[in-house]
Amino acid sequence: MPFPAKSPLILLTAVIALIGGIVAARFLISTERVSPEPVNATWLRAPRPLPEFELLSHSGQVFNKESLAGNWSILFFGFTNCPDVCPTTLGTLNRVVGEIVARGNRQPRVVFVSVDPMRDSVEKMAAYVPYFNSGFIGLTGDLADLQTLTRELGVAVSYSPLESAVADGEQQNYTVDHSTALFLVDPDGRLNGIFGAPHITEQIVDDYLIITGQS
Repeated sequence: MPFPAKSPLILLTAVIALIGGIVAARFLISTERVSPEPVNATWLRAPRPLPEFELLSHSGQVFNKESLAGNWSILFFGFTNCPDVCPTTLGTLNRVVGEIVARGNRQPRVVFVSVDPMRDSVEKMAAYVPYFNSGFIGLTGDLADLQTLTRELGVAVSYSPLESAVADGEQQNYTVDHSTALFLVDPDGRLNGIFGAPHITEQIVDDYLIITGQS
């Protein structure tokens, strides 16, 4: 007995359903959000808690790990007598903050930590740091307290007397070599990212927004 021929209407309905399924699948695939990755920064997928530390801000207030809570912060280690790298980087960070604000995103706090606390007093930091941006925070304090932080973050610091100082027997005439990385700390006081040199405004902004989930 021959099978009855299928209705053209049934065949048409099946074809439409098949085409609709293909279109829907392609739409879902094309709209699926793929999390971007930072291009230049190192993103710590397992954030690393900072150690307990206690320093002084350039306004004379105690600044410790708890002071970092509630905000994304960029930490930069340097010193006020730095002839080039430090002022250049602080200028870059000023532009970074301005660009982030211009894009309508939440800006980070910039914290400049002195690796030369023997010469960088609170008063000296207060005269230096706000020059680059009134919202920047400068930190100084005892060398031992500073080293608690630099050791944990892997910030290399070395002190070298200048030749003229050696000849004259001066103790305060020296220079400081230090790491130039920028450290991104999350609102829970954990290290989330590291920006290596060279520091380029647009690259820092883009990677900051990706790591903080604002891109």
